[in-house]
Amino acid sequence: MDGFRLLLAYCVLVAFARSTNLDLGLKIALHAQSKSSLHGWVAGSEVTTRGLRRAFLKRADVSIVEIFAPFCYEGIAHQWDMLLVEGFSGPVQSVIRGMRRFNKQIAVFHWCLDTYPTLASVAAIDVDSFLTNSRLLALHGFTMAGGNVLGLASPWFHKANLAPREFVALAVDTREMKPPSDARAHPSSNDTVVVYLGQPSYSKALLAKTLLALYDVPGVRLKIYGSAWDHFSLQDKDYARLAACCWQGRLPSGSIARLYANATVILGTTDSSQRRLGMVNNRVFEALACSGGQFVAVEERGVDFFSELRGAIRSHGVVTYATTDGIKAITDLLVAYHPSSTLLRRVAAKARAHAIRHHTYDTRAAIILNVAARHYNSVRSQKPRSGRPIVTVIVDGGDIVDWEFIYGLLPAFLAHDREWQLRVFDASTMDVNAIAGSALVVARGPWGGVAMRLVSALDDFAACATGGGIRGMPRRPVTAISLQHVRSPALPMGINCKEVLRFDAIFHDSIVSKLPLCLEHHPNARVALGVNVAALHKDWFCSTTGSCAGSANGRDNYETRKLWVYNKNTAPKQEMECLDWYDFASWNGGKHIRSYRRRCVHVQRLMRAETFLAVLRSSQPLGLLFSQPSDIGTFLYLASLAVGAVIRTPGDNASLVRVLSLGPKILANYFCLETLTNVLVNTLVWTLDSPRSIADLEIMAPGEEDTLVCSHDVQNPGSIWKCSIPVTVSLQSFVPPDDGVWCVHVNEIELVCQGDTKEQVRADFEFDLGDMTAYTVRVCAVLRSPNADLGRLSVVRRSRSISLVLT
Repeated sequence: MDGFRLLLAYCVLVAFARSTNLDLGLKIALHAQSKSSLHGWVAGSEVTTRGLRRAFLKRADVSIVEIFAPFCYEGIAHQWDMLLVEGFSGPVQSVIRGMRRFNKQIAVFHWCLDTYPTLASVAAIDVDSFLTNSRLLALHGFTMAGGNVLGLASPWFHKANLAPREFVALAVDTREMKPPSDARAHPSSNDTVVVYLGQPSYSKALLAKTLLALYDVPGVRLKIYGSAWDHFSLQDKDYARLAACCWQGRLPSGSIARLYANATVILGTTDSSQRRLGMVNNRVFEALACSGGQFVAVEERGVDFFSELRGAIRSHGVVTYATTDGIKAITDLLVAYHPSSTLLRRVAAKARAHAIRHHTYDTRAAIILNVAARHYNSVRSQKPRSGRPIVTVIVDGGDIVDWEFIYGLLPAFLAHDREWQLRVFDASTMDVNAIAGSALVVARGPWGGVAMRLVSALDDFAACATGGGIRGMPRRPVTAISLQHVRSPALPMGINCKEVLRFDAIFHDSIVSKLPLCLEHHPNARVALGVNVAALHKDWFCSTTGSCAGSANGRDNYETRKLWVYNKNTAPKQEMECLDWYDFASWNGGKHIRSYRRRCVHVQRLMRAETFLAVLRSSQPLGLLFSQPSDIGTFLYLASLAVGAVIRTPGDNASLVRVLSLGPKILANYFCLETLTNVLVNTLVWTLDSPRSIADLEIMAPGEEDTLVCSHDVQNPGSIWKCSIPVTVSLQSFVPPDDGVWCVHVNEIELVCQGDTKEQVRADFEFDLGDMTAYTVRVCAVLRSPNADLGRLSVVRRSRSISLVLT
């Protein structure tokens, strides 16, 4: 019965893809950790995604498969049925949000193939299901794997456990990882080449010790390939010795097969955290498939003797648990294969046959699509996703009812509860720990209010941190403030510009009054004003003549009303018409004011906040008084007009007069709840995907220890010089590549960009000295960020320039 259900779900999945796409078959997007042609280094997931793409495209039920990588996102806005993220990289969260914006029904999977940068960072990724090459993680979840096994604590483990998990081992693309056709691919009988391919790491407990011991074995030729060995050599004498003797540099991913095929022994070892979770690296399967050297692993023993690795390679490799055992196994193999290369070729051929039979991406692709079919109904059901981002709104309490929030902002937030989990707290009674895990925290209140102060100080509360990022360090959630009644272009006493800029988005309802000058420099300040008409009127929207129209959102009624201003010092236009004047200037107190009589009694009185809805729904004529000109009454005016109440406003309220001058269509766009919802969503999406509003950078002037290297280009006649300058920056609230990259400009020409955690880079440039005796170089740095456009990195900040004179 379960098999029938699985088959039915899979058929529905494929049928959905065929019914929604012009060309038949599933459209699958893969995300790799790197693109070597752009980033200059090779991640395991780059090889993995290539193999998986070929396997998917061989299937008749798949039509399109594309590979994306950090900041290579052309085509991401197209229609996709499934996104499979392999490994962790900084922009992953933004990619997932972007994919879901363009594809509401997309199924998002993450293939947890290692613990980089931390398991907590992986757990924080918002996906529908996890695939993993750790049986322990798949069976027992993140809390067990991260907490009990790795000794980590993270609030994101529990959230990640809510998503389904499935074990899917890594594999090899045997069409790419195969011995070259030329004869040189096979080691000769007198070869003693031992190769290691991978980065140095202190978390690989036995790596340096084993390599040093192997280098000391007479007659062994050790060759090391990979990135970062030069950097480690600057800090560690063991790695310095290995880099000097055996490091061959970085290896292009297309050369891996030839390297393995030409080796006599291929050495492997596993990161300690991955080893404890039983994760087998894809390099193991690649070594088996290349028909080259014998695979030897030197691993930490553990209680299970790395049973997952032993089961994967079976008799086609050797697993040892100490440096001495590993060296002995390697020397024994070199002795055994020395007399004849035929034996080594025969052993290598059997290993390749084993890899083809059990560990190809064709097999893994079938498993992944079966998993997708199994989770199809839950992923694409009408129920909101349990792991969707949390938006926490902290509201200032008080005696005055916040109509703009209750009948405007709150319904606009709720309209998108399928994309977000919305939490609303009173600032005066909430527990700060309730903010934990929030992707966005919004303060609703005035300048300097309790909510604003609380959210502004979120850096002080570790419980509020969200997202691990590539550094694995918690960061304060993205913050926004929704201002109540901005009445002055100046900030109140005690509020400074720097405090305002700490908020990544600012919403306000000042469509008439000016905002504080400080906000002119804020990258994300928007008007957010709207009315939930359905909540203010029971069934219909009635005009002044008594006729009613059943408009869905009140826009039609609002646009067709004739707007006019009534001066309180003149009589009503219709002498027999009586209306009540309501004073909203001081809802917390005040005395009733007796008004004048003119053929009809006009009573000017205070309105209690809780009676506002009843007055609107009664459709009785309504006048609005405000003690001082401001746009504090704009929302009440719009709400009254939206439900068809007869409106009279005092002529001395210049703000409301200016509101009326905007015209019906413009005001309709302001008050419409649909428009307000779009403003909130688009602004918050931009805010979540952009660097923090206070992000900044400073370029440091070169010190005496920094060497500026210049040389004359002897290949070119004339006075062309080549220079290399070290550039160091100081970043504030900007973490590459989570937020983007930083780049160096020399004389307004962009030369190099840095997308990892380093804050120093060398910029190479040329200049023609000509007849000059000195040449001035202007150097600056810029921050580039996708800003909700993942396919384009825009300049969002620029540092001051420094000038260097070259003589």
